[in-house]
Amino acid sequence: MNQLVTRGTLYEHLLRAVPEVRVDYEELLQLYDPGEDPGGHVVIGDVLVPFLRARLKEGTEDELRRAFGFIEGMARSTDDDVVNIVYVSICEPLGGDRDLLKRARAYMGPRTLTISGEVEAWWRRFLTWLRRR
Repeated sequence: MNQLVTRGTLYEHLLRAVPEVRVDYEELLQLYDPGEDPGGHVVIGDVLVPFLRARLKEGTEDELRRAFGFIEGMARSTDDDVVNIVYVSICEPLGGDRDLLKRARAYMGPRTLTISGEVEAWWRRFLTWLRRR
C-alpha cells in the first residue's frame, strides 16, 4: 500500500484493499446512527479481524496478501491512532491463537512483524509479572 493511511482514509483503504469485507462493514454501520463513526478499533476488530481469522484457516493467497498489505500500510502510517489499531485490534487478537499467528506471520510485512513481536514480548513480560505476584 503506497498511499498514507490515516484515520480519515482508513475505511476507504480497507474497502479498496479488501472489498470482501464491504457487506460486513455496511452491516456494522447499520448499528450506528447515520453519519456516526464506530471508530477504527471497532471497524477493524469487528470487520477485518474475523475476515483474517477465517481466511487464515481457509483462504486464498491473494486475499491474505491484500489484507496484510493493507495492515502493513496501517503499521507504516504517521498517524499514531492508526498504528495503535494495528497493535491493539489486530496483533493482540491474532496473538491469542498461536496457530493463526504463525500463519499470519507468513503474510506480515516488516513493520507489522515488528509490532507483532513487540505485542508478544509485552504479553510475556506481563504474564511473568503476574506469576510473581
